[in-house]
Amino acid sequence: YPEELPLPSAGAAELGPSSDTDPVLNAILVLYCAVSLAAVGQGGQATLAFLEAYWAEHGSLAGRYTLTSGQPVPGFECVAVYGLAARLARHLGRPGLSDAFIERMLAYQFLDPVIVRPEGPLPHRRTSPFDNLQAMLALQQARDGSQP
Repeated sequence: YPEELPLPSAGAAELGPSSDTDPVLNAILVLYCAVSLAAVGQGGQATLAFLEAYWAEHGSLAGRYTLTSGQPVPGFECVAVYGLAARLARHLGRPGLSDAFIERMLAYQFLDPVIVRPEGPLPHRRTSPFDNLQAMLALQQARDGSQP
């Protein structure tokens, strides 16, 4: 899921990441695909297993990981990752894990709010409408007890 991938028609020997550098995976893109696959019963388990193991060790989820090592890229944590991870966990029958992701998502939203405080905007705001859509979908599905 690197954002750029050399294609065979562009001279790459095979469809895959370049061996020059370790590509970075955007967790949002990976999770969006995993949620879509899980919604139709065709996957998502490996993605959830990776995130659950990382969660168990670190108590958070990163927004980007290196492809070969699976190590996080520092400085990327985001509401959408937690919302999508919560939705994926709920799709795959893991409501407890989903709720844990939601708790962290809500705590993170408190640290990176969308609404400007009365004293003015926060300089670190990086939350987007897409992030908040994923948060709202995760919260609605948790409240309704429904599968996403």
